[in-house]
Amino acid sequence: MRTAQAPTSVEGGSVPVTDGFRVTDIMGVDYVNQQIEVDLVMRVAWTAPRLADLQGSRVGVTEIWTPQIRLVNSSHMRVAFRNTQNQVSISEGGLVTYVQRGTGCI
Repeated sequence: MRTAQAPTSVEGGSVPVTDGFRVTDIMGVDYVNQQIEVDLVMRVAWTAPRLADLQGSRVGVTEIWTPQIRLVNSSHMRVAFRNTQNQVSISEGGLVTYVQRGTGCI
């Protein structure tokens, strides 16, 4: 896990964003093209105090501010499993968590 500052939010300030990636399976190694095909899970979390009243809820990612996520240095990464209707979960204090699974070459 690491924390990075997202440049903007709906409120106009910076928001600390924590992200983490876990490789769940190595599906292949291409030595000639120097690529590894993986199955991975990404988790991104940040706190949005204005959403604290929604504790225990799931909200669509298009309904709230979310940080822009880009996988750099990946080749042909694709979504393997989209969580229920592409939603985030909101827990105590407005902690927003987004989990996504993908497969592809890195």
